[in-house]
Amino acid sequence: MRNNIKISVIIPVYNEESYLNQCLDSILAQTLQEIEILCIDDGSTDRSLEILRDYAAKDSRFRVFTQENRYAGTARNVGIKYAEGKYFSFLDADDFFSPVLLERLYQAAEQQGADIVICNSFHYDCLTGHTFKRNERIEEEFLPENRQAFNRDDVPDKLFQLTHGWTWDKLFLASFIQKKGLVFSESRVSNDGYFVYMALAWAERITKIEDYLITQRINNKNSLSNTRNHSWYCGIQMICDIKNALERVGMYYELKITFLNFALGYLVWSLENLKDGKAKKEFYRCVQCECEEKFGILRLNRESYYDKNQYELYAYIETHCFEEYLVEALKRKDQECEEVQGMVRQLTKKLRLKIWPFPYRFVEKGSSIILYGAGNVGKDYYQQVISSEYCRVVLWMDQRFRIKDKTDSIQGWLEDIHKQKFDKAVIALSCQEDAEKAIALLKKYGVAEQKIVWVMQLEEDVYL
Repeated sequence: MRNNIKISVIIPVYNEESYLNQCLDSILAQTLQEIEILCIDDGSTDRSLEILRDYAAKDSRFRVFTQENRYAGTARNVGIKYAEGKYFSFLDADDFFSPVLLERLYQAAEQQGADIVICNSFHYDCLTGHTFKRNERIEEEFLPENRQAFNRDDVPDKLFQLTHGWTWDKLFLASFIQKKGLVFSESRVSNDGYFVYMALAWAERITKIEDYLITQRINNKNSLSNTRNHSWYCGIQMICDIKNALERVGMYYELKITFLNFALGYLVWSLENLKDGKAKKEFYRCVQCECEEKFGILRLNRESYYDKNQYELYAYIETHCFEEYLVEALKRKDQECEEVQGMVRQLTKKLRLKIWPFPYRFVEKGSSIILYGAGNVGKDYYQQVISSEYCRVVLWMDQRFRIKDKTDSIQGWLEDIHKQKFDKAVIALSCQEDAEKAIALLKKYGVAEQKIVWVMQLEEDVYL
């Protein structure tokens, strides 16, 4: 055994040739060098295995394993079997990572003596090309005050709500995982939920750090998570496995409320997000015929659930047929359409004002931003966020705002960037060439690319 390995990075790979180089390069760029990278090719039919072998030939820290297509859970179990590091990191082959990801997680684990460390993450939208913070505000509400050292005793009713059931934003102490005999399920999808939630239930020390260290791709058409129509029962089986395990080790009564809130949320989310009509109908009937008997969600009163809308929808499912559910769903969609149409009518009335619309979609409410540009676009952006109190402008940059020309305390130029704490730098320029120059300039002055927001504004888009 190689005793100097701090983290074993375990990566299941299946047909990810489009993204694999970026993933592996971001691991090679890690500031923590005492790592091993175990890549398990899950029967890929593209160039993924060839790419893995190329990396292994150049860096001895890579270890490549192969198996027939048996899905990510089985591949991760292979990694656990052969890993030699003190900690396990389970990453996905289509994501990419901050250079300090492993170092920050390792430092937190060592400082806190933690069994599990959790970090924050970004989303990268494959359709739009934009990067933005994953919305973890709901999870933040469930975290205890001392998020650096807690366990199930501190949050028994909220343990399963403080994070999602995936592994890629977490670091696990290897001896803890091995002692508990934790392995991943071999199902096509939802194969990490059992592993994560049972780890949370067993852990003596969990810590959550504020750093945003991982960028997860969403709207990746090749991701198995986007093909749940074929394997919808895997999620129900996952919930059953967790419940049975909690009962077997005597923790179910203690964690009953958090478990049932998780089960309710997962079932409702799965139903609402299934796109295939046949699969949706089968899932609906399964919830009606099996789930209440298996889990007893309605045996707890409504006040025991954190999301009352989910509870009411689940209760509706138990007493109404699928066709009635569809009618109600169509009514909700019609109402949403009416609301959107009303907004469009209001926007249309303002068409003649020619106001450049602020890119609300890519900036979280309450953020602190730098605004780059004080022309027509910049002035419109500024007025919108100030009047709506949507976010706070901490620095408004424009070449005309030299020190001697400042008329406001928030006005300044490049030398003022490092004096401010900000979440996003919003480019308020309509010309693509100017915007690209501005982006390059901001990056030169140390602004991270994921913090920069620019949305191309065409004349026909000016509708506020």
